[in-house]
Amino acid sequence: MAYSIEFRREVLASANRCNDGLRGAARKFRISPTTVLNWKKLFEETGSLENRHTDTKERKINQDEFKRIIEEKPDMLQRELADHFKVCRKSVWRMLKKFGYKYKKKRLYTVKGMKKSAKNTFRQ
Repeated sequence: MAYSIEFRREVLASANRCNDGLRGAARKFRISPTTVLNWKKLFEETGSLENRHTDTKERKINQDEFKRIIEEKPDMLQRELADHFKVCRKSVWRMLKKFGYKYKKKRLYTVKGMKKSAKNTFRQ
């Protein structure tokens, strides 16, 4: 849960005023003492209570190229996609899942090879 900057300021101000310090402020606002300590360290290091922003790392699979290949060759195997992008099959599976594709096995049965109960539900 992300707390507002105002709330963080109020908690730290209370910790400075309170005789119990960080633990007393944490108890008063019903949050973890570790959270209050982290906010104090953050303020001392950066002079601000804003969250540190981390840069997102560049992905190995280019999403636009991946989507284009899937649309051009929808019958391409995950193994082939993994070889093309030089990644593992699990990375390809995650990307497919992200785009809403599902893995489904479709088996073709003959009516003769089906169970009796399945014959009744078979439709052409």
